[in-house]
Amino acid sequence: MSTIKAYGAKSSDADLKEMTIERRDVTDRDVKIEISYCGVCHSDIHTVRNDWGGSKYPVVPGHEIIGRVVEVGSDVSNFKKGELVGVGCMVDSCRECSACKDDLEQFCEEGMVGTYNGKDKHLGGHTFGGYSETIVVDKYYVLKVPENLDEKAVAPLLCAGITTYSPLKHWNVKKGDKVGNLFAAGNMWSSFNAIQLALESFGAWQFPFGANIDPAYFETVAKKFELKAVFGIPSLLKDLSTQTAGLKIEMVFYAGEALSLSAKKQIQENWGVKQFVSAGYASVDSGPIGYQDPKGETGEHILFDELVHLDIKDEQGYITSKLRETEPVVDYPCGDRIELLPMQNDGKIRFKLLGRADQKILIWSSRIELSDIEKALFKQGLNCDFQVQIKEDDEANEYLVLEVRDNLDRDQFLKDIYQIEDLKQTRSFDYVSRHLQFGSGNFLRNSRTGKTPKLLDLRN
Repeated sequence: MSTIKAYGAKSSDADLKEMTIERRDVTDRDVKIEISYCGVCHSDIHTVRNDWGGSKYPVVPGHEIIGRVVEVGSDVSNFKKGELVGVGCMVDSCRECSACKDDLEQFCEEGMVGTYNGKDKHLGGHTFGGYSETIVVDKYYVLKVPENLDEKAVAPLLCAGITTYSPLKHWNVKKGDKVGNLFAAGNMWSSFNAIQLALESFGAWQFPFGANIDPAYFETVAKKFELKAVFGIPSLLKDLSTQTAGLKIEMVFYAGEALSLSAKKQIQENWGVKQFVSAGYASVDSGPIGYQDPKGETGEHILFDELVHLDIKDEQGYITSKLRETEPVVDYPCGDRIELLPMQNDGKIRFKLLGRADQKILIWSSRIELSDIEKALFKQGLNCDFQVQIKEDDEANEYLVLEVRDNLDRDQFLKDIYQIEDLKQTRSFDYVSRHLQFGSGNFLRNSRTGKTPKLLDLRN
């Protein structure tokens, strides 16, 4: 073994600090790499902070690794000293199961070994990542990197890059196609840059709009250059398509939110979209849950059943981890309504996302469910999008502002909402009528993520 310098955290509330870790000696199949650059992924932050539970300390993150080969084992013939190489999100798997044999090692039935915080089969304990001087990896999980590429720019391709490259390749985005990138740019949002690099590799024309795009400008560019596809968050795409209806955009790649049927229909009608593609499904607290069924409809996913168990209670999905021994996730509500789909011949568990589970509006010493708002709208024949904004004035009076773009009988809506038992017990009808306001459909988006939340608390 060798002792090397690294940067890691000793607990969930600790800063990254220099420390020393052990690396194994090079075996017959191994490649030893001197690390030049390592990208920073959001997964690094979540793992260090134990946001997903089960983090093992000390944590040395990093799974976007670029470096040079300094030593190879006796059975390694495809790498030589001095070559530029990369290491991504995994460093081992069983290599015997059907997933591994199909080059889908990330779905290994025995569980793939993550580049960091995975089970170290050689030294025991857990693996350490690329925030370090060197790393020793089995040759099977080392990638050649062309010498003509910018080393530091290549690193994000090993995580966010392949996530975006894969659907682009699968859906045949090709040289000369014109694609708009509507994900949030800057800060830690590596998906924006990864999409740009992936599009460049296909020879596609890139239009890096970002999430805060002016609709008129987007419409002008989309018409002039005849955009074929866009990437973005569903709520942003839905709003943008409404403001630029009549454009012809063939494909929509989405992530960050579930795509509701109403949003899909609206985007489809506004832009004439022929194909919607999802990247997958996960929860900050429980981690990866499933991936888009390549042969399924929009919102239909295949469960990572080797990682988690899924229960449905009152339509909401509840996740239990199968692998975590410390700080396990047990019966965790994932926050979305889920429908289990019929079993197919391959034995895989499939489910469909139906949208967010009910959220609670806490106002006027009362509790109102978002489903109560939906029901009152539906009673008027309105199956439309809405946003609830909670505000307060300088004297701390609370107001519930309903933003909805369709015509609404406000008096009837007020009467229906006042049927909520919790509200009737705490406030008078007159009080509610004075503190319930109606907007003109001015939905507010999160400027950092581009998302349009159903519930927005704007109180001080």
